[in-house]
Amino acid sequence: MDPPEFMPTDQQIKAFKDWIQSKDCKPRIWDAQRWFQTSQQIENVSEDSLDVILGPLIDEAIEDANKAVEERTKALSYLKVPGFGLPLGHMPPEKERFPVLIGVHDYDWKAATLLIREVCMLKFIEEVTNKPQWWEKVFDANIANKWKQEALQMNWEEYRTYADFTPAMADACIDELRNKADLFKKTGLIPIFDYSSCVIKSDTLVPESLRDALRTAAAVLENVPDEEKDWHPGSTHKVLDLVHPSLWPFIYGRTPVLLDKRINLENALNHCGVGTVLPAPKPIEIAGPGSDWSSPLENPVPSLSYKYQWLPCDVLLDGQTAKIDSYINNLHPVEHANFYPIIERFIEKALPAWDVIYRWPTEFEIQRLKSKNARTKCTTSEICNQRYACEPWNRPLDEGEPQRDENEPYTEEYRSSERFKRDMAWLVETHKLDLPEPVSTRENYFRLKPSDVKSSGFFNGASRIQVIVKLANVHLTPEDPDFKFEASQELADWYTSTANASGNDPDLDGSSYKPSSSEDSQSDSDASSSNGRPLSLDLSDYRSIYVDNDPTEFEGGSWHTEGMLNERICATALFYYDSENITDCHLDFRTPADREELVVNLNYEQSQHFPIERTFAIPNANRDTLQHVGGVLTTNSPSTGDADTRAVFFPNLLQHRVSPFRLKDPTRPGHRKILALFLVDPAIPVLSTANVPPQQRHWWAKETRVEEALAARLPNELTKLILDDTTGMPFDLDEAKSIRLDLMDERSMKQDSTEEQLHIANWNFCEH
Repeated sequence: MDPPEFMPTDQQIKAFKDWIQSKDCKPRIWDAQRWFQTSQQIENVSEDSLDVILGPLIDEAIEDANKAVEERTKALSYLKVPGFGLPLGHMPPEKERFPVLIGVHDYDWKAATLLIREVCMLKFIEEVTNKPQWWEKVFDANIANKWKQEALQMNWEEYRTYADFTPAMADACIDELRNKADLFKKTGLIPIFDYSSCVIKSDTLVPESLRDALRTAAAVLENVPDEEKDWHPGSTHKVLDLVHPSLWPFIYGRTPVLLDKRINLENALNHCGVGTVLPAPKPIEIAGPGSDWSSPLENPVPSLSYKYQWLPCDVLLDGQTAKIDSYINNLHPVEHANFYPIIERFIEKALPAWDVIYRWPTEFEIQRLKSKNARTKCTTSEICNQRYACEPWNRPLDEGEPQRDENEPYTEEYRSSERFKRDMAWLVETHKLDLPEPVSTRENYFRLKPSDVKSSGFFNGASRIQVIVKLANVHLTPEDPDFKFEASQELADWYTSTANASGNDPDLDGSSYKPSSSEDSQSDSDASSSNGRPLSLDLSDYRSIYVDNDPTEFEGGSWHTEGMLNERICATALFYYDSENITDCHLDFRTPADREELVVNLNYEQSQHFPIERTFAIPNANRDTLQHVGGVLTTNSPSTGDADTRAVFFPNLLQHRVSPFRLKDPTRPGHRKILALFLVDPAIPVLSTANVPPQQRHWWAKETRVEEALAARLPNELTKLILDDTTGMPFDLDEAKSIRLDLMDERSMKQDSTEEQLHIANWNFCEH
């Protein structure tokens, strides 16, 4: 056998294997060749020779990484969570966990495809359940008939294109509302947008005394000197973070971990700086042994971080009682000890709704309307036969109307033109659809009974769960024409970071700060706010950065799910516990559809997409499968009153986005305050504060007085150098804020990558 024409050195082999292990999926051989030739400056070696050499090295590098995982797993006999004792990307079998929506097509959850009529029924139910005393009035035949007539008289096409609303739909909704009224009176829960998944809202779960207790406790965090207030980066002094998991997160390869024991509220502070710092997992390990995914993945998981993880607290469950067992990250367990019982009560209020959401995909899923047919009855065959298909542009032109260009229907402008509206009106009138009508039976439209809502034994009898806590306020102020917001260095870094160019930052209550489309199109030095005023940036000096934004308006958010895959968040609870002088606001939901694989299972005419778009809630049959489900009102409604707290619960299977809102009275300030609780999938516990001692230096310094002792003997600069140079020790607020910016940048980019993957799945109704 002839010797190979090239033999890499040991140093080159090591560099190549390190590169392989730094990748988040198995690289393709041509990518490996390109990297090897470029980085190692290899020339005059044939591709065949490199294939023979590099192919086995790729497999060896992956095998080495998996062996390292196995060795660490053996050493971590006590701790068994993703990244510690289990591969970072570990997922139990599908039937043993909650579904996921993570940007990996083969594993992402998909909903049934909603018909336009069902979307309208969901909207009707959401609107009625915001009415005062709806749960009593729905049983009054006169009032119910009035609601029915109002629905029939509405122009539903203003809500959804091609929408209608029939008497049968109204009757089915009234029957469903009566069933939900019974559920609400017995449990306090109102399922809405309920089909393959569900959203739950309530205005009665939180008593006034608990709401006031939260307001009082939060006031201590709010009423601090201005220089101590933590305004969320990029929010231009609108979003005030009180408790946020992005500060002092777990940092792979840096944060100490207790490998052989757990800590609780009583001894957490005693363990600051204690623990073992393990090497950060290598990206190639993410699938690893013990996963139901192949190892390694052929494509990366866009929603997995190799750098950071939000830290949940552990919560013990005993019947209806929740007891926080480990500290809430960024909420001092001693100084704010009075806060903990309040958060526990809110967790208890969330448990029944969370449990229903967790069980919904397997126990309560419903679909009000189904159709396997999207064909029309043509009444203008003499016209359409000449064009070989029933298309809207077959409409005969009116007298004096400009002639059509043969390419007009295929331009982007056509669908938004007045001509297209007239064309579609003609098509709808002359090509009738046989759309399904609802049949009102409880089994078809509402399976959840009051007895199904548990008061104990949540999540298959789990005795311990994990919850991530976030507390934040949105503050809006009257417009001051002379006001210019001077940015901090942290905010300057945020605005000037190229990684943040997309502006996607998952924020409080499911919202995020996101510039308007006009901002997105501008350069860094000439961005504009939603009302066209300039964002002035001088990149050489952060102190001259000013944001001339509209202080009376919150711009709304971007579509996203909560957290990264690292947190395994399966459901969210939002409590809107204080709102003043704010316009109505909605939390909108959307999710991938096409569980039925309509492309192969739907009866439709070849190349005829308009009947599909008139039947299903699919705005464009040539685009992605994301369906907009609807939006829940999150501000006080007529059914809530100012003394009530609106609670909203939803699964992390629904992307969500907060709508814009502003001051009702622009001459007075306004605010909304939200407590957000994120439930970690009980089937996949993650690293929590039970195994990660506090990283806040000011907590540690006050507890140990070591900083005080050093400062008494050494200059401040030397004291800081000593503390900063201590591996594994707690770090200060400035560094925590810098790390937060990096975390936000990473999550922004990964959110964009996840979004890109979700948009790849198209309807693809082609010829058949």
